[in-house]
Amino acid sequence: MKIDYTVLEDIASRFGPTVVKVNEFFMSWNSVMTLAYACFTTTLIDIKRHLDSKLSLQKENPGGRWPKTTLGCLRDGRQLTPEQVTRIRDLCTEFTNE
Repeated sequence: MKIDYTVLEDIASRFGPTVVKVNEFFMSWNSVMTLAYACFTTTLIDIKRHLDSKLSLQKENPGGRWPKTTLGCLRDGRQLTPEQVTRIRDLCTEFTNE
């Protein structure tokens, strides 16, 4: 897929910078590591609306309606053991508390 950087340049010049506050690390569905933010900023909401109006995107799933970044996931066919899940959840709690 070829990226049209003019869209990104337009967004950067139109909306400018923004800052998000980290809320927590957690493991979501299918052991996907996730970093969630406290909220969407007004700037990010405006960017999302702009993209929706300019691009033919699929309808957003409910999980995409809250601010987060996927950090990593397992390869297809891989699964964590219950002990690994417990350890990762403990680490997420530890890092979130820090």
